[in-house]
Amino acid sequence: MEVDKSMGLIPFFVVATLGTTGICAFDPLDELGPICEENKAWLHIDAAYAGSAFICEEYRYLMNGIDYADSFNVNTHKWLLVNVGCSAMWVKDGFDVVQAMNVQRIYLDDVQGVPNYRHWQLPLGRKFSALKLWTVLKMYGGEGLRNHIRSQVGFAQYFADLVRSDERFVVEPEPSMGLTCIRLVESDKMTRKLLDNLVASKQIFMVPTTFRNRFLIRVVICSHFTTKEDIDVSWDIIKRETDILVPPGNRISID
Repeated sequence: MEVDKSMGLIPFFVVATLGTTGICAFDPLDELGPICEENKAWLHIDAAYAGSAFICEEYRYLMNGIDYADSFNVNTHKWLLVNVGCSAMWVKDGFDVVQAMNVQRIYLDDVQGVPNYRHWQLPLGRKFSALKLWTVLKMYGGEGLRNHIRSQVGFAQYFADLVRSDERFVVEPEPSMGLTCIRLVESDKMTRKLLDNLVASKQIFMVPTTFRNRFLIRVVICSHFTTKEDIDVSWDIIKRETDILVPPGNRISID
């Protein structure tokens, strides 16, 4: 920000992420918040995936410093059992949003005192996405949703333990929420080939990511229907494809 200001620019908007897409990393809000406050910059929190986990008290330490946030968003369709698309947004001062979005015309007169959510967005109309979230909350309740999150995190840890039992693999970084990233020891080229073979098998679907310039296979668990048996079957498929590329006991070539 100091560099920007020295160039005559005005820093006004900062996006911090709680649960990045690639490895589910968390930005330190308690460090970023004071900087934004000092520079009068709006601090938005993108918690699209991991935000759902904050219904569990044991994960709330990851959002230390949330008091500095001006806005916060979570995609409930990603991990809170709501179908696509449904996002929840909170703002510290709704007046700021209404002032920016409001398009008032005489034929769009409001009833005073009643929130009109067309003032919170660009379109004048909106679908009833909140009904989907309300239905899930009524069906599962807070404890049911917390059990869902904790179960998924447990599955990710279980999968990571399976991977660690095979010396050909590395779990990197440590599992975070329902996400585990893995790679073959010392070989990005072979890891990429393994992923290609897994996708081509049409038995299991995974996607890549990178961490510290290393190529990783990203394994995320978020389906309500996932069971421990699914994890075991998935690991068996991964091992089978790995055996073809790198038979047990063989040394992996270094890139």
